[in-house]
Amino acid sequence: MTTIDVINEGIDTTGVIKLFNQHMYQYSTCDPTRNSIATLAHLVDHTNITTYIDQWKPQIAAARERGEEFVVGEYNSVSCSGKENVTNMFGQALWLADSELLQVARLSWCSFEGKG
Repeated sequence: MTTIDVINEGIDTTGVIKLFNQHMYQYSTCDPTRNSIATLAHLVDHTNITTYIDQWKPQIAAARERGEEFVVGEYNSVSCSGKENVTNMFGQALWLADSELLQVARLSWCSFEGKG
């Protein structure tokens, strides 16, 4: 579920929640569909990274509209322990630099608590 989903489900009708936390992984090896696109070529494609970073804007905005903070509790390129010949390559370092610079430029009001 996303931040928008839990807000729409009425997760905090009492005002107890002070921040929303999500994990951010652009790709995954957890299921065949996402595993098939977790390639080195996709990983280092700047357009793919930009599109991915921009899709977090509505989640952050939803938290901010409630006056709450949005925190990324875990962050990396490929969930479920990474992927051979993708996350163990120099391209992973390029992805990390590109994605973090984009986050600073495009998601400057977002807090990052850790990296997976």
